[in-house]
Amino acid sequence: MDFLKLKKEHQEFLLHVLGGETRVHSYQLVYPKASYQVAANKSTALCRKKEIKGIIDRDRLARGSMIEAQAQKTIENLQAIAFADVDDLFDEAGKVKEIKNLPKAIRQSITEIEINGDGTYKLKLNGKIEALKLLAKITRLTSEHSTNVQVQVIAEGDRDAKIKDILVKAMAREE
Repeated sequence: MDFLKLKKEHQEFLLHVLGGETRVHSYQLVYPKASYQVAANKSTALCRKKEIKGIIDRDRLARGSMIEAQAQKTIENLQAIAFADVDDLFDEAGKVKEIKNLPKAIRQSITEIEINGDGTYKLKLNGKIEALKLLAKITRLTSEHSTNVQVQVIAEGDRDAKIKDILVKAMAREE
């Protein structure tokens, strides 16, 4: 059933539920004279109705996909910061590149730009150590209660070995 074909009260109830309110509170917002017990029973019954349950389930599925995409984007941004290479700031002649010519990973790492009167500029980049710590925590290289690195996977290839070495050194500096 389509949302618009529901009774007006049920639409309002759903809007509150989908907006983050509890079922009971949502019911009481629509029916303010309902006691807590009545609201608990009636809201449970409403949420079991096929058409209302279907709308709630579709919303949860959509939110789950959106959260998963946001989590992936966050990890990608952390990786860009953590593994940005300072060499990417310079051209073949050793001069600092124009901002528009910097790789995306470096541009994403910029937190502050100070432009001088002579056309030169000073960049401040996000902290690699913080990004490495967050990535280590996300990938479970560290426990939640400790900053010590617990290497759980044997690194393969030069990049993985370098990443592992960077993480170990970063965590050692913090102790």
